[in-house]
Amino acid sequence: MNKEMAVPPVGVAQAERELTWFESYLNSRLQQLAFWRQLAYLFMEFWMGLRALRGNQRRYVKNLTIHQIIFSGIDAVGVVSTVAVVIGGVVLVQMMAYAPGFQGSPFLMDIITSLFTNEIAPVFTALILVGRSGSAIVVELGTMRVKGHHEALASMGIDIAQYFYVPRVIGLTVAGILLNGYFIIMTFFSWFIISSFQRGIDMPKMINLFVDSLHAGDVFISVFKGSVLGITVGIICIHQGVNVKKSVTEIPQRTSKAIVTAFIATFVINIIISLGWYITR
Repeated sequence: MNKEMAVPPVGVAQAERELTWFESYLNSRLQQLAFWRQLAYLFMEFWMGLRALRGNQRRYVKNLTIHQIIFSGIDAVGVVSTVAVVIGGVVLVQMMAYAPGFQGSPFLMDIITSLFTNEIAPVFTALILVGRSGSAIVVELGTMRVKGHHEALASMGIDIAQYFYVPRVIGLTVAGILLNGYFIIMTFFSWFIISSFQRGIDMPKMINLFVDSLHAGDVFISVFKGSVLGITVGIICIHQGVNVKKSVTEIPQRTSKAIVTAFIATFVINIIISLGWYITR
């Protein structure tokens, strides 16, 4: 008995050994590479499932996609309206305080319109998608994994990628693009309402300046960011949902991880696209 207690098993001794800084760094890098490899594989599953749709499958997935667009886009109109009006109003009041009469300046109107169209609208729209739809996707898929519903569907010959991945990714992508445009409209609506109470503002001129400041390139980059961020949010949240194993306690952990990861990815991707856009212009 004393000999057994004195000599621990080899596996236990190795597990208790602390990793060196190089081993810890290498392990973290390998985990990051595995994470991005899994995301890439998940995207390929989504793409292959989308291309393999035929006949009744396409009609059924279309209905699921419409429901996802309604949940992610239409049902989020209230939240987007509130955020857009508040942010647009705050920025307008600050501009009125430091640059009075900027609504009649083509240069300043062009700057602030480009700022909202290219940067603020896509980012805040993606964050709203993460908080509302992304978390719901993780909970839904995680619950199905715990209850074993995915295995039952697979045993019936139902393609998980077509049934779950395709509608959610497409739904978030379309919702991101539509909410981007709606965010910009509500922002200008808040400008119009607040400016109407300010004396000396030529409202028809302000409207014309806003329309003239909406360049085709700005609209394109806003749509492009909305689609890319929508796909990214969908893939990340699906990845965390399908990685839930057998315990219900994993669901909130995976949900929190999905939200944090999607938040970081939103800002990083937005910066990368913006830098690439401004460098190549």
